[in-house]
Amino acid sequence: MRSGIALLRVAGSLRARLALAFALITLLSIVLVGVMALFLLRDREIAAATQRTGDLLPPEAMKIGGLVQSGYGPEYLAAFLRSEADKLNVRFILLDSSDQVIVDTAGKLSGQFVAPASTRRMRSVPNSYTVTAYQEGGISYYLYLQPPDEIAIQGRRTLIPRTYRLAMLVPEGSITSAWEDLAPRLIVAGAIALVLSLAVAALIARTITRPLKRITQASQRMAAGMYDQQLPVDGPEEVASLAASFNVMARQVARSHQMMRDLLANVAHELKTPLTSIQGFSQALADGALRTPEEYANAARIINEESERMRRLVNDLLLLSQIESGQAVLDRQPLSAAALLRAAVERLQWRADERRITLRIDAPTTLPPLFADPVRIEQVLANLLDNAVRFTPVGGTITLSAWQASGDRIALSVHNTGSYIAPPDLERIFERFYQVDRSRRRNGHNGGLGLAIAREIVVAHGGEIRAESDPYTGTRFTLTLPTVPGASPGPAGTEAQPGDALPARAAG
Repeated sequence: MRSGIALLRVAGSLRARLALAFALITLLSIVLVGVMALFLLRDREIAAATQRTGDLLPPEAMKIGGLVQSGYGPEYLAAFLRSEADKLNVRFILLDSSDQVIVDTAGKLSGQFVAPASTRRMRSVPNSYTVTAYQEGGISYYLYLQPPDEIAIQGRRTLIPRTYRLAMLVPEGSITSAWEDLAPRLIVAGAIALVLSLAVAALIARTITRPLKRITQASQRMAAGMYDQQLPVDGPEEVASLAASFNVMARQVARSHQMMRDLLANVAHELKTPLTSIQGFSQALADGALRTPEEYANAARIINEESERMRRLVNDLLLLSQIESGQAVLDRQPLSAAALLRAAVERLQWRADERRITLRIDAPTTLPPLFADPVRIEQVLANLLDNAVRFTPVGGTITLSAWQASGDRIALSVHNTGSYIAPPDLERIFERFYQVDRSRRRNGHNGGLGLAIAREIVVAHGGEIRAESDPYTGTRFTLTLPTVPGASPGPAGTEAQPGDALPARAAG
C-alpha cells in the first residue's frame, strides 16, 4: 500500500511530469519525422527496388544466349529458366521475333502471342531493358523486357536467322512493398532516440526540480520557525529569479519576525514602568502606608499620569495597526501648506520659548493645495516638530518649509540645527520603539511610536517621508504629499527660499 502511494506521488511529481512531457514531445516528433520520411523515401525506394530487380534480367539473358548458341533446345531452356525463376522468385518468358511465347516458366502463356510493347510504359532503365506494366488475371506485374535482337541464333533446320528476347515478370506488390522495409529501421532508430531523449529529459527535469525542491525544503524550515533561510541563486533564469525572490521574502519575514519580537519586548518594557508605579502606589494606599493628604494626592497624581501614559501607548498601537491594515479612514480635504505649518508652530511655540529656540516658516502662499486628512497630517507635523524641539540645543533654530516638488506633489520639511543622527540609526529611525539616544528617558508623551505612526500616515496618503542628517547643518525630515487632483502647479519661482520666509515669533 505504501509503495503504491509512493509511486503515485512520484508519478504526480513535477519532475515526472516534465520527463513525461519531454518524452511525449520526442515521441510525437519521431512519429511525424518517420511518417514524412516514409512518404519522401517511398518513391526512391520503389525506384531502387525496380532497378535492383531489373538488374537480374541481363545476366539471365546472357546465360540463355549462351545456351541457345550451344544448341540446347526449348525443353532444356524451359527447364533452365524454371530453375532460375524458382531461385530468383520471378517468372521468365522467352519470346521469338513474332512475340510468340516459346517458354513461360509459369506455363500460362506458352504458345500464345503477347504484345508487351502495347502495354503502358512505366519507365526506361538504362541497363538494356525496359519496364512496363502487365495485367494478368487481376494481378498487376512489372514486365522487364529486353530490347529486340538481344538474343540471336541460327536456326538449324531452316537456316533462317531468328531472334529471341527474354522477359521477366515480377508481381507489382513485391516491388512497391520494398519501401516498407524502412519501417522497422525507423522504429529501431525512433526507439533509440526515445530512450536517449528520456535520459536527457530526466536530466533537464532534475536541473529544474532540484532548485524547486530546495525552495520547498527551505519553506518547510521557515514554517517550523527557522527564518534564516537563504538559497543559492542558480539554475534556469526563471528558477534563479524565484530563488532570489524567496531570499528577499525570507529576509523580510525574518526581519518582520524580529520586529515583532522587538515590539513585544518594547511594549512589555514600556508597560513595566507605569505598571510598577501603579502597583506600588496602589499597594501603599491599600496598606495604609500613606498618611498625609499630600502623600495621597501625590500617589493619585502618579497613578493617573502612569495610567494616561499606558492609555497613550495602547492608543498609538491601535492607531498604527489600523493604518497598516487599511482600516483607518482618511478624511481628505484641500489644505494650505502654509496654514498647516503655522498651526503646527502655534501649538509648540511655548515650548520653543522655554528653550529660546527660533521657529521659522518658509512656505509660499502660491502653492497648490494639498489633498490630505488635516487631523492626520497635523499629527505628523506635531510629532516631527516635537522631536525637533526636544533635540535642538538651547538657542538653536527650527525651520518649517514647503515647496513644489516634482509633478503633483508638495514637499513639507522640518529642519533643526544642532542635532545629528548617525547613518546606522538613520536607517532605523522609523521603526517602532527605536531610540537614537537609548539613555534618554521617555516621558509620558513619547512612547517611541511617533515616527512609525508618521510614516504610516504619509504612506497611507500615497506620499513618502525621509530623514537626512548632517553633523554641521543638523537634521531634516521631509515628507511629500499629493495635491488636489487637477490642481494647477504653482507658478515658476514659488519654491521656498530663505528670503520668502514667513517668520514666526522668535523666542527672546
